[in-house]
Amino acid sequence: MTRTGMLLGVTALAALLATGPAWARDSDGKSNLSQDLANLKEEVRTLREELATLRRLGEVKARADNLELRLLTERLERLERGISRLAPTASTRISSSFAPDGPLSTGTIRLDNLLRVSATVTVNGVTYTVPALGSRMVRNVPAGTVVYDVTADGYGLKPAVRTPLAANETLTVTVFPPVLGAVFLP
Repeated sequence: MTRTGMLLGVTALAALLATGPAWARDSDGKSNLSQDLANLKEEVRTLREELATLRRLGEVKARADNLELRLLTERLERLERGISRLAPTASTRISSSFAPDGPLSTGTIRLDNLLRVSATVTVNGVTYTVPALGSRMVRNVPAGTVVYDVTADGYGLKPAVRTPLAANETLTVTVFPPVLGAVFLP
């Protein structure tokens, strides 16, 4: 029995007993004890039924709370499993370095301009200007494949050229005047 239910029942019974004789008198003012007793028994029976109902409601609420707690626990466990699957697995970090045996292998590119205007030559993404009828040396170009293209006033558009450059080699790129009617193929 809950404490609130017990207090409610005892309070109601005490109130009934305190007021019982006043409302159970006959019209002539005499007390009717048998009627008072019957009324008290009925009140006690009603209070017991209400108390039993309150107890059943308390049990149902406790079961509902336990069910809700169990469902929340299961949901939390599913979420934790999902999060653990998303977490990165333990890994090891691998680091390495190298010390070259000697200096980086490089070559040189000679840029010759036979045009009467300055030319712009882009070698591996770096732009160099070559004066009209002049030349320029580009040193310490890493050995390997070199990509270059040439632009100048009146020269037209030409595709980029890919060519190998060996270590300690000099590659000459010559910018010729265009030939009228010539077709350039890559």
